[in-house]
Formats: sequence, C-alpha cells, structure tokens
Amino acid sequence: MLFAPADFVPECTAELVAVRDAGWHTVDGLAVIFLSGDSLFSHAAYADQHDLPFALVSDLHGSVAETYGLLAEEWEGHSHIPRRATVVVDGDWDVAAIHRTDDPLDRVSPAPVEDASETLRSLGLDVQQPNVDYART
Repeated sequence: MLFAPADFVPECTAELVAVRDAGWHTVDGLAVIFLSGDSLFSHAAYADQHDLPFALVSDLHGSVAETYGLLAEEWEGHSHIPRRATVVVDGDWDVAAIHRTDDPLDRVSPAPVEDASETLRSLGLDVQQPNVDYART
C-alpha cells in the first residue's frame, strides 16, 4: 500500500509513476493500492492524468492510515490525513515493513517505494526496483 496525504503531490506522484513504470501492478501475488486523503473524484482525475493502473482508495478521515500508525494530524491545512509511506503486507496479512518519510515533500533517496522493493523481494516476489525521478513530475 502506498500512502500520501493528497493526490498531485509531486514527490508522491514521482513514486507512483516509478511503481507504474516498474510494472508492480503486473506481478503475480502483489496488489498495489494507493491511499490518500482525497476524494474519488480527485483520484479519477489523478489516475487519468498519470495513467495509474492500480487501485486508488480514499482515506478521507485517515482511518486506514491510523491503523498503520501513519496518521498526520495536520499537513498544509488539512487534518487527519495519511502520511507518505509504503506499507508491505505479507501473505498472512502481517505488516512486513513500513517505509516512510516525515515530510511528504522530502526528496529522499532511497524513496519509500525503493526501500519497499527489497522487502518485497525478501518475501519472494519478483519485483523490479522502481526508479524514482523527482525532477520528472
């Protein structure tokens, strides 16, 4: 699961595009789900603009983010929204790893999705390492 406070945040978009380009949505045994605090209408425009081929879920009040300890009390004037993170859940529904940033606008290297690829490979999934290019978005 990929979490972000909102759609259209450039650093989060760079990660999603990298996951798309790495083909994670085509890997057997792997479900890619993106959650943000935005609405389904925003998700539809976002998925269309960036050709995102995986599920986009609205976590409007942050209840899913809170379950994983990823609830931001406030960010950019919004409250109770997800932090930027990648959560890997294994086949037994146990959390294998959480890779996160403190600030959604951080251009960290490696990015949370890049760290998550190592976790996914350790679980036996044949995933390509995403190449997050922050300058592209």
